[in-house]
Amino acid sequence: MPSDGDGDAPAAETTPSSVPPWGDCPTLYLSYGIASLQGRLPELTDALAAVPSFTTLSPPLGLDYFGVFDGHFGAAVANRLSERLHGAISEQIESELSALFPRFLHGSRGDVEGWWREAIADAFLAVDEEVLMRGSATGTAAAGATALVALVLKDYLVLANCGVSRAVISRGGEAVQLTAEHRPNRPDEKRRVENAGGRVDESTNNVDGVLPTSRAFGSSAYKQYVTAEPEVTAVARDPRDEFLILATAGLWDHVSPAAACRLVERKLRSRVRVTTPWVASLGGRGSPTALAKELAEHAVRAGSPDNVSVVLVLFRDFWDDPVAAPAAPVVSASGRVMRPRRASAKYRPNQWFT
Repeated sequence: MPSDGDGDAPAAETTPSSVPPWGDCPTLYLSYGIASLQGRLPELTDALAAVPSFTTLSPPLGLDYFGVFDGHFGAAVANRLSERLHGAISEQIESELSALFPRFLHGSRGDVEGWWREAIADAFLAVDEEVLMRGSATGTAAAGATALVALVLKDYLVLANCGVSRAVISRGGEAVQLTAEHRPNRPDEKRRVENAGGRVDESTNNVDGVLPTSRAFGSSAYKQYVTAEPEVTAVARDPRDEFLILATAGLWDHVSPAAACRLVERKLRSRVRVTTPWVASLGGRGSPTALAKELAEHAVRAGSPDNVSVVLVLFRDFWDDPVAAPAAPVVSASGRVMRPRRASAKYRPNQWFT
């Protein structure tokens, strides 16, 4: 796994003239946490990744990477994606931006989503080829994994989904789902699978009665109609954004987006903030990793029989906001009571969507 535990955003640097002017690198978020639970299954086949500044262009672009990977018929493919996919996306981005005639410059400035769609799709499909070539190392011909990736930039989030994980953002107290699942019984996905020669079993809603997803990496036995091509969405950042949840189906099959956001917000409002780095070993108070784990545990208690994996990215300081400030005093790790500061707007609405 490229990163574990909690982390902070990179420091700002000046944008070189050779890079499209998407803005100087800001403080992109407060912190993040990741957690995976085996749950009731005999094996953990999920994997996670959190890679701040994952490209050499990250300081000017403000590119941080998060991913959840849900394996089926073994953990090999999910583990491979957690190790490799961010590198492939980084290589594609750097190749595009260093090209003499990058695709981004050929279209309108408003077609950033189209540029990301092509760049990320190329990376996903290239890694899928690598997974298929490794073949025997992944186990059975059905072995594979889904992937949900989020790139956090200054003014927008880029989501790339291939499978049944979901991204949900808490925005102004409302849970907003940012990605659509690739379930085999989704009408457009069912048509695509059947047109490619596959079958969606009516009783299980699985591809050929086996796979519960219509898009995945690996799964060579079904590759003719189970693609690794992602659906890519660019979402404008909003000053009301509070936190982002990426999670596998083990969470969302048993906890609604609204319930998940309520749980996280309630915990954030009630916790005493630890002002030293976000480390769960400090009692877990205010730790995003501790909150991610609590959310996963909530799904298990709600009856999820699956692995549950969660990435939680905090955008808003609940302790510095007088509206959201907890009743409990804010203290440092040494026990010193801290004076609350006045809240300030940390983000501007996206400009390129105009």
